[in-house]
Amino acid sequence: MIVALCSAQRLHRRRRSNTNSYRRKRLDRDSYTQSTLCKKYVLHKPLIIYTDVETIDLFPNITQEVENAIAERKRVWKKYRKQKSKKNSNPTKPASIPIIPRAPDLAEIASAASHVEENFKLYDHGHVRVFDSATNKLIAAMHFTDMTEMDAGELDDYKFLCLFLHQAKKFVSPVASKGRSCAGTMWAIGWRKAMKRFEILGRYTRKANIRKFPKEYQRHIADFC
Repeated sequence: MIVALCSAQRLHRRRRSNTNSYRRKRLDRDSYTQSTLCKKYVLHKPLIIYTDVETIDLFPNITQEVENAIAERKRVWKKYRKQKSKKNSNPTKPASIPIIPRAPDLAEIASAASHVEENFKLYDHGHVRVFDSATNKLIAAMHFTDMTEMDAGELDDYKFLCLFLHQAKKFVSPVASKGRSCAGTMWAIGWRKAMKRFEILGRYTRKANIRKFPKEYQRHIADFC
């Protein structure tokens, strides 16, 4: 027997389906977030944001200059290999000078700052998670804590981390660029752009300073192990 559904029943089923779909999506999202960050990553109820991921080049002129330099290098090497393949030919090997992007000038910096000011959104409080709307992948998880509202235990943990990073500076190899905000210090706990899970401190130690200050290094390791 076929029973026609009234409009109220159809509306109820649609709402129930939407609710179940949202619940499944939320559970999948939370499970993915915890597997990506940490199984104990439980904080306050977050602000969830879905956004389209776009590639933005704040300094297109510099990018174009680098691309032109790479293309020119390929052309020079192609010409060199072609000449080298000829009989009785002894061409000069091209110099292998690193292609390093120049620093942006004041006008380029002002243009980039204006673009960021007009198109970016600043988050400075609470707990925010940003997901890619196309893939549902986690882009960022930000949690802000007001130090004036920390309890004694949280403040001790914060001071412990800061002290560890400060004392580790002497024994951690910094990045090459002095312009990097963390100057390689965060490598002390395995954080870097291409971070691999469970990567340890040993890969980044500055062995020369460890040999120079062995007692201080041993005391530093003993204090934080």
